[in-house]
Amino acid sequence: MTRDFEGTAETLARLYFQDILAWLRELYAGTRIISSAFSALQQEYNAMVPRSCLRLYGRCSPEYGPVAIEWGELFDLRSADERARNIYRPRVIRGLPRKFEEDWVFQIAKRSDLLGSFLDFNRRAQALNRAFRAIFRAFRHLKTSTTVRFKAEEGPILLPSGLVPETFREVPEFPAECAAPELPAMYRRFLRSGWVAAFSLGLAEEELSVVAREVSRNPSATGIRLDLSDRSESSYRRRAYWIHEATGNTYPNLTHVRMKKLRIKEAVRPVLTQKELKRRRIAKNLSETAKALDLLRKRCAAAQLAVSTGLAEAKGIRLSDAG
Repeated sequence: MTRDFEGTAETLARLYFQDILAWLRELYAGTRIISSAFSALQQEYNAMVPRSCLRLYGRCSPEYGPVAIEWGELFDLRSADERARNIYRPRVIRGLPRKFEEDWVFQIAKRSDLLGSFLDFNRRAQALNRAFRAIFRAFRHLKTSTTVRFKAEEGPILLPSGLVPETFREVPEFPAECAAPELPAMYRRFLRSGWVAAFSLGLAEEELSVVAREVSRNPSATGIRLDLSDRSESSYRRRAYWIHEATGNTYPNLTHVRMKKLRIKEAVRPVLTQKELKRRRIAKNLSETAKALDLLRKRCAAAQLAVSTGLAEAKGIRLSDAG
């Protein structure tokens, strides 16, 4: 980190929030692609065996929509008397065990000549199911890493400050331009919690820069300074460390013993001790928030990879229809 670092918490939060918004948009696009692929696979299957009692059907969740494609058997709900009088009632699908059994082709579908085709449809269905399970794991982590950990409640949201114990910083209002109206309501709830997470990370970095400037502007603290490492492309984590300017050595913390060895003036040691306590409080907040966002990014990336892999394994589905 350069000494003239002047990024405010809100400015940094907007920067980090764009990453969270991009992850959610990719997840939403992934669910739509997999849902369309479910429909494409069902249509292809129905065209192959339109009158078969062995069916592929989509299992749905009220919250997520189609979550899996499974095997089922068409079941006639009519009584014997209704069948004798030829009374029409729509048949329903009764779910079968999730693991496909070859006997179903003989006993239910009555198409032993198409055993290979049924096995191929099952392979493709399972590939799509694995892709959606990866998306579902990312959603589940979204709940624990955003809506549960960083609660976006009604009214002012306060975050603890690391500069002064028992003080708080109010989270700015959610940016209207980041509302993403094209996303469903469930996703937008994640966004509001994601804004709190992004501001928490930006606040920690801003406060560390404040402590670093306080040290650098203290004329008695010559020869020692506090710095913040650069953030890598793969992680939001940053390390706050002390630098002894005469030797160039870096230290993760600054204790009384270390200050004595570095021959720092005794009069300034109590001041540096207070700065070290601030550094520890802020670094803890920074580490915890960065860890949550790193894991969230990892899960979302894994979900996107699973979608690509699932569609590739389910070859035969018309990807133009699935997009």
